[in-house]
Amino acid sequence: MARVINFNNIPVLITGDHPVIDLILKELSPFPSTNKSAEIKFNITLSEIHPERGSLNLGSGIYATKDSLYIDLSKDFYYYIKISKDQNSWRWNIDISCTTTGIPNNPFGRFFEFLHKIKDWTYLTEIEKMAYHIINGVFEPFILFLTRGERTFLHASSIVKDNDAVLISGRGGTGKTSTCVELVCESGWKFLSDDISLIGVDGIAYLYPRYIMMYAYNVEENKKLFYKLMEKRSFIDRLQWEFKKRRNGLKGVRRRVPAEVIFGRDKIGNRGRISKVIHLIRCNSNSFILRETNARALAVMNTGIIMEEYYYYLKYMTAWQSSGYSPVTIGEIIKRNQNIFTRAFKNADCFIVFVPQKTTPKILANFIKDNILTDL
Repeated sequence: MARVINFNNIPVLITGDHPVIDLILKELSPFPSTNKSAEIKFNITLSEIHPERGSLNLGSGIYATKDSLYIDLSKDFYYYIKISKDQNSWRWNIDISCTTTGIPNNPFGRFFEFLHKIKDWTYLTEIEKMAYHIINGVFEPFILFLTRGERTFLHASSIVKDNDAVLISGRGGTGKTSTCVELVCESGWKFLSDDISLIGVDGIAYLYPRYIMMYAYNVEENKKLFYKLMEKRSFIDRLQWEFKKRRNGLKGVRRRVPAEVIFGRDKIGNRGRISKVIHLIRCNSNSFILRETNARALAVMNTGIIMEEYYYYLKYMTAWQSSGYSPVTIGEIIKRNQNIFTRAFKNADCFIVFVPQKTTPKILANFIKDNILTDL
C-alpha cells in the first residue's frame, strides 16, 4: 500500500513492504492525496539497510556521507534510518528498516502480542507502538528540521471556532490537552490538533490528525469523556486501565485514540486564522497569573520547547553537522522555526498563563474561557 499525501504543501510518498504502513496511513488519512510527484519519500521496509561503504562513523550508530545520514535506532526503538538528499534539489528519500518483532504469524505469537499489550501502559501492540514512534520520532522531526516550507510544528494543542483558531502552547504536562478537550466538549469549539500543532507564516493553524494521547488525569473528573474513551473497548482493556491507574497513578496509564472517537466528526475543524496564542506555565502558587506578551517573546519560548521535544533528533543533526556534510546547521533550524513562529503569531493576541500546580482541567479551561476567550 502506498499513497502520496499533500502535507505541509509538500507531496509526501509513504510506501514499502512493511505492514506498519497501513496503521500510519490510517492515522494520516485526513491529509488529502495528490497526483504531484513526491518531494519526500518514506520507504518503510522489512529489508535490512546498512551504512554505505566509506561513510564516516560519528559514534552511537551514526554514519554520514556527502549525501546521506544513517542512524541505528534498533536499541531504543525498532528501526534503522537512512536519509538521502538529491544533490541538485531538496528532494529526500528516507528509508526505514523495521524489525519484525511484535508481528505475530501464529497463535503462539498472537498470545505474546496480547501479553505485551496488557503490560504496555498505552495498551498498544508492538506494531502499534512502531507506528506511533515512526510518526512521532521520524516523520515529525524530519518535517521540522529538514524541510524548507513555510509551515512547521508547534508544541501546542489547537482549536477553532468561526475561522478563529486558538493555540494552547507549553511544555508537557501543563494542561494543553485537558484544556483543548474541555473547550471542544463543552464550549462549542472544534478540534484541530493535540499536543503538536501545524502552523504557517500565513498565520493559519491547520488540522493535524495525529491521534490524541488521553491520560487518566484527562478524564478523571469528566464521566462523559471517560465513557466516550472506553465505550467500544473490551472488558480486559478497561480492567487494565483501572489496574494501571491504581498502581501507577493518574499519569501512569493512557490511550491513543483518533479525535473523532472523543469528539465526533462534526467537531473536527480544518483550519483557522490564529487569533490567540495562550502559553501555559505551571507554577507553585495559589492563584492564576495572566500576562500579555508579544509574538517575538512567545516565538523564542516555543522554539526552545519544540527543540527540547525532539532533543534526540538534534543529537543526530549535531553529529551530521560535525561531519561537514549536513545540508543545514542547528542554528539555521532554530532560526527558521523562530521566524515561522514569529510571523504566525504576529496578528494574534499573545498571553502567558501561570497555572497553579494543582489546578484541575475544568478550572483551567474555565479560567481561559472567562478571561481570554470572551470575544470569541
